[in-house]
Amino acid sequence: DLIGQGVLSSIKLFLRTNKKSLKNSAIVLYDAAEPINQNIIKLLAKSANFLILLSDNIIRTKKLSDYITSNYGISPVVTSDVNYSLKIADAVILSREINIDKKIPVWCFNNLYLPKLKNGIYINDFSFNVPWSTEQYPVELLGAILGQMQEKDAEKSLKINQIFLDEIKFNDKVIEFT
Repeated sequence: DLIGQGVLSSIKLFLRTNKKSLKNSAIVLYDAAEPINQNIIKLLAKSANFLILLSDNIIRTKKLSDYITSNYGISPVVTSDVNYSLKIADAVILSREINIDKKIPVWCFNNLYLPKLKNGIYINDFSFNVPWSTEQYPVELLGAILGQMQEKDAEKSLKINQIFLDEIKFNDKVIEFT
């Protein structure tokens, strides 16, 4: 899942700039019960130790938590308490709108979302640097090209083909690392 790898790589980069990693950070996913988040949750479960699955649909989220525990060996926190989740969060991945007044990376799957509070580091797009061209490729096209190479692991495929994260953006604005 190329989009999942891009989300994961961009969050890792922001965490590293704050001297943190996925292993020692609290990552919140809201709404964890939504299907759009399933692949990213599974990717995070492979490398993160502290996942918080935030959702109003506790029954569905608990089933997902049980799946993660049995397949990846970590026990995510399942909650519907937004304040608790955001208070301890080091990064947030959103598929639903929520205002975050904390200077942490916030990945938004909804490209139409414009946050009211500007304190967070909002992200909703990225691009990759490919060795065979100076032009940026849309993620969908790059995914189709890599899909033809028969490699099932997106992270491994990116490394083999020397494709690296190039820009991290919110809408058309490139986010600078300071």
